[in-house]
Amino acid sequence: VEKEYMPCPSQPAWRHSQYPQRPPGRRLIPSLGLPFLCRKQYEWGIDFYIRIDNAGYYHAYPYVGGPFQNLQETEHAIERYLHDRRDPKMFSMDNMSRVDIAVRNSLYFPDGTRRRRLRSEPVDEIRDSQRQLVNALMDKYNEDNNLLGDLAYEVNVVVWYQPFCEGDLRMWYHHINFTAKTKATAYCEFFFAEVIFMQEKSLELPVSCLCRLKPTDNANCFGCINNGSVDMMHPSDVGYAGGHAMNTYQPFSGPRVMPGSYEEESVRIS
Repeated sequence: VEKEYMPCPSQPAWRHSQYPQRPPGRRLIPSLGLPFLCRKQYEWGIDFYIRIDNAGYYHAYPYVGGPFQNLQETEHAIERYLHDRRDPKMFSMDNMSRVDIAVRNSLYFPDGTRRRRLRSEPVDEIRDSQRQLVNALMDKYNEDNNLLGDLAYEVNVVVWYQPFCEGDLRMWYHHINFTAKTKATAYCEFFFAEVIFMQEKSLELPVSCLCRLKPTDNANCFGCINNGSVDMMHPSDVGYAGGHAMNTYQPFSGPRVMPGSYEEESVRIS
């Protein structure tokens, strides 16, 4: 099924995301502009997120240079970035058996970093996939709201991050709370984002909601509640796509039912 991205009705739409009519046979996905792209480098343990700004330039997270004029330039920059990080010791085969090489590759990434970080070691920011995605979201928010210089927000902490699906395992909703502040203010503010992971031919990530939260925001989301993220804050007056169906699914565990509704479910299936 082909995908079509539509502007979210609750937030400003970017001109490239506007489609006046829904073409037949296309799935309609809410998106604030063109979706992010994701390039997973499993061997390296790094997820690269690609954001297209309002002028059509490409930005990669983690940073690999740029901005770039097209996707091909961006992907070449990612390849150069990884090549320059290679540790020669990881590619040396002198006096090593195939078993030793396999063991080495299972313990270390190609840049020599441990695959399993010790507690005493700092978090490797380039492999912090959640943080890199939020950095891209923050840059998008600043650009969409014309926030520059001291008025631009910078990410402080990713507070909550909850992925869930609602039956279709090809579509995952990622709900995110994070804090950020500007250089002009001394306090942090709360933000909410919803990113939809489209796991089909290529991993596309429509950003369906991105907003600053108010202290009074407390909208319901079955997707977060059913998966244990009861403290996730959701906007009350800005729309988001996922979490409105009571029965949200996790792989291999079936539907989760809200407390208090077990009696209704038992009657339904009896």
